[in-house]
Amino acid sequence: MTTDPQTDDSTSELGRSRWSRHQRYESIFANAVEGIFLTELDGRYVEVNPALARIHGCDSVDDFLAAFPYSTRIYADRDDRERLVAMIQRDGEVRDYRVTAVRKDGSLLLMSETSWPVRDEKGRILGYEGLVEDVTDLVRAERAVLAAKEEAEAANRAKSEFLANMSHELRTPLNAIIGFSELLSAEVYGPLGNERYREYIGDIEASGRHLLELINDILDLAKIEAGRYDLALAPISIPEITSACARLVAPRAEAAGLSLRTSIADNCPTLYSDPRVLKQIILNLLSNAVKFTDSGGMVELSVTILSGPNSLFDAPDTIRIAVRDSGIGMEDIEIPKAMAHFGQLDCTLAREYSGTGLGLPLAASMAEMLGGRLSIESKKGLGTVASIALPIQAQGHPVS
Repeated sequence: MTTDPQTDDSTSELGRSRWSRHQRYESIFANAVEGIFLTELDGRYVEVNPALARIHGCDSVDDFLAAFPYSTRIYADRDDRERLVAMIQRDGEVRDYRVTAVRKDGSLLLMSETSWPVRDEKGRILGYEGLVEDVTDLVRAERAVLAAKEEAEAANRAKSEFLANMSHELRTPLNAIIGFSELLSAEVYGPLGNERYREYIGDIEASGRHLLELINDILDLAKIEAGRYDLALAPISIPEITSACARLVAPRAEAAGLSLRTSIADNCPTLYSDPRVLKQIILNLLSNAVKFTDSGGMVELSVTILSGPNSLFDAPDTIRIAVRDSGIGMEDIEIPKAMAHFGQLDCTLAREYSGTGLGLPLAASMAEMLGGRLSIESKKGLGTVASIALPIQAQGHPVS
């Protein structure tokens, strides 16, 4: 039989020293950082170590025993000792029980106690022993971190609530600007006169629509973050909604010199979801593709059905709506930034391609609301594929 040379007293140099096992334990007891105690059943201390005395503001063990002959006196609430004993008798021990205790000078500390019973050979409880730590500074630090977290969350909620509440105030004047510019452009009440006015009015209308799109994105995101974006679930025809989105984006794609294609599976089932939200997701992905694809390029909207083992969710079938473009693309390290709220890949892109940087993040948040997810595949200079996967049985849920 082999022995561990680190623990066998017959071979260890320390084991052969003049120290007995009892003396070694006495040294550990005296020099431990944690407080160690042994009490009678009634709480009278039998033995304590110097660390416990220091924790309670005493100069020595004798000083401690004079101030606290019984363990009941170290607790700010005298009933805490009875609760501890009841827990030990019920569970066999108590670990990291945090309680308010007192020091010799009457000041309070937060104490973590681990205790267990001491039994005789017949199993009868003779007393209790355990370990004590002063966790005052630790608990204060934990509370400070928690308070800071709650303050940050409250500030974020306040911001989201503010933006959500600004919906009417921001949209109403913009709609008026756009509406009146349309009336002037159509010369409903007669000719404008100088042709330059028509050009200026067109600029006003285009700028107003662009600003309204940006504000709508910001407000929608704020509503999602504030938990105030309500879903209106209904049966959806995927071919109809995707074709409608393609028609809406077609003039913009044509003006940019792009080829817009659609490829929709024939076996599309009816999807139960929010048509307005799904339409906005698809429009965001299409608009993003058109924005970042140069003239002569291609944008394709496709719909496929993933069935059985290939399903991405715990549902029989999954629908995948993808927007592929031949645009500028992204490096792998750029994708997370593009998915971040208000993200712009660099200052050059920020100048060349206007926007809030909310298209992809907003689409991702809305996809999660519908029980799905957004994924991005991209290669620098070769284009991007942005796709959303939704379970056919999607019921939709708010994003937390």
